[in-house]
Amino acid sequence: MRVGFANFVALVAFVFSCFSYYETAWKADNLRLYAAPQIEYADAFRGVFDAFGLPVTIANTGARTGVALSFELTVEDVKTGEKKNYFSAEFGAWKASFKNEAEPFAPIAVAGRETLTRRILFFPKKGETIDRLVKTEPGTYRFTLIMHATATDRLPVAEPEDRSVVLTFEMESDGVDYRAFNDGGSVRMNVPGYKTVVSE
Repeated sequence: MRVGFANFVALVAFVFSCFSYYETAWKADNLRLYAAPQIEYADAFRGVFDAFGLPVTIANTGARTGVALSFELTVEDVKTGEKKNYFSAEFGAWKASFKNEAEPFAPIAVAGRETLTRRILFFPKKGETIDRLVKTEPGTYRFTLIMHATATDRLPVAEPEDRSVVLTFEMESDGVDYRAFNDGGSVRMNVPGYKTVVSE
């Protein structure tokens, strides 16, 4: 009887150790995306060019390293239905980009059980035609942020497995005085209630 109980205890300990090892070393990467409740918007008076600065936090609840390869952003004027598409171009604040001091965007690696925060600048994609999406009067804008991610064991390959994370939220603008953009200035937009938004 004692031998049987000892074997049972040993089995439970073995199962527990296997589960613990899986959680700490083998569990696949799982990236979640958080967007700050306040962002910056800037217009450089260069045709269709404008920029959004979004501070984002990426949390990896898995054990293996995950990589955010790129980001896409679509912004829609809720009132008019106008949409404009942007890509992740640089890291940093718009003021730094205006002075050509911003860091070019590169894939972001997030180790297992770690969290990383970066401010990403989004510039319009080629082919966009809307000059100024954010209007001078107050308005609400719907943001769809897509993070294209993959696991490090999928790199380097021609087409890594896409584990996209999608985050949709709305931002309010109090209206824009375009004089604020002189000398690399920007204006703020915020989530209603100033709440951080989180991916599923």
